[in-house]
Amino acid sequence: MFNGEILNRAFLDGLATMGHRDMLMVVDAGFPVPNTGCIKVELAITKDLPDVETTLKLLTNNMIYEECFASEELKKYNLPLFEKVSKYSKEMSINLSAT
Repeated sequence: MFNGEILNRAFLDGLATMGHRDMLMVVDAGFPVPNTGCIKVELAITKDLPDVETTLKLLTNNMIYEECFASEELKKYNLPLFEKVSKYSKEMSINLSAT
């Protein structure tokens, strides 16, 4: 039996199939995701559960990654969330990019 932090099978399958230069996005509810060419894993149970910080913590503890991007809008319109995301910058570089 699997004994790890991540219990969501679809989430684990998505991580297991990732390779070099593949992209993973952590977004909030309602973010438009194309119907083709993407694997979409819904983690939401209810509003803000799990929250972005919890999701990032699980990801950074359970995968090897090259870099992290955050939109400039995140910093401009949701500074508290941007600061939570930025605390992971010790482990990865945060590159701001306009969307």
